[in-house]
Amino acid sequence: MFGSDTLDTAIGLVFIYLMVSFVCSAAAEFIEVILKNRPKKLFQGISELLAHSDEWVAKVYNDPLVSSLYKGKFGEVSPKNLPSYIPGKNFAIALLNQLGDNTSWNASVENLFPQAERTTLQNLRNIKSPTEAQQLELKALGAHEHIYKAIKSALMTAEGDINKAVKNIEDWYNSAMDRVSGWFKRRTHIVLLCLGAVAALVYNIDTLSIVTRLANDKAIRQTVVASAGTAVTAKQSTDTAATDDIKAAKEKLDLSITTLLANASALIGWKDFTWDCVYLRGQLWAHWLGWLLTAIAVSFGAPFWFDVLNKFMVVRSTVKPKEKSEPEKPK
Repeated sequence: MFGSDTLDTAIGLVFIYLMVSFVCSAAAEFIEVILKNRPKKLFQGISELLAHSDEWVAKVYNDPLVSSLYKGKFGEVSPKNLPSYIPGKNFAIALLNQLGDNTSWNASVENLFPQAERTTLQNLRNIKSPTEAQQLELKALGAHEHIYKAIKSALMTAEGDINKAVKNIEDWYNSAMDRVSGWFKRRTHIVLLCLGAVAALVYNIDTLSIVTRLANDKAIRQTVVASAGTAVTAKQSTDTAATDDIKAAKEKLDLSITTLLANASALIGWKDFTWDCVYLRGQLWAHWLGWLLTAIAVSFGAPFWFDVLNKFMVVRSTVKPKEKSEPEKPK
């Protein structure tokens, strides 16, 4: 098993990755707030869920349970000014509200897609070369059929229980939102990779150089490991919850940068970097590799590195006592 110095070096490196990941995650959050991508992606996800039916999307966003989450009137405000989050229960009730006040659910849901529309839809599907107008009507009726089937399935499996019906539609909505979350995760992974590369260059966060310093300088290694222990003990937050407040996002970014510089100033920065020396020794490629490794590491995100750091600290607390020599037994 590797020695305690090697373990402490690994802990120090992971801690630096965690601090840089905090900075890049906060920067990514700040960018999202500025660009307002979350409301646009949520709108896109709901539109896909409702088969791109402009009529039904408008009904949902105009329902009081949803319209109260944003300012203005749907259709008059830009998608980026719509809510960035809609609770599943709000969506479910907003959708069921479109059934009207009819006491019979079956009659109400059948009114959503009457027999006349079903016949028209079937006739349009049988046309081999529909006109543009027929294609638009086919799309609209297809959306009606899609929503009708979804609501009817939710009501049938609810067996007359309104709470079950709401839960069924809420689950349908949440499954679609999982796909939207997947869009954000893929996008965030790429954004973090780019921001990690920028941070590595701006603050000279060279993985190879950091490993070398940690391995050879016991004082720095002990200081960084102590900071890592404090972060784990305090259960430093890796929360990446969405916010629409630009000021809050900016404060979070400033705090993460301050924390990084306070904990890693001895291992990062350009103060000890000499370009002439690098060029003369032909080691510039090593710095580029170190910066690239940092960018790749940051792309995994702060929660990942916090979990890794926590596991390393558990291993360290287990290994350390065993490394002490046992008292010599009397002969």
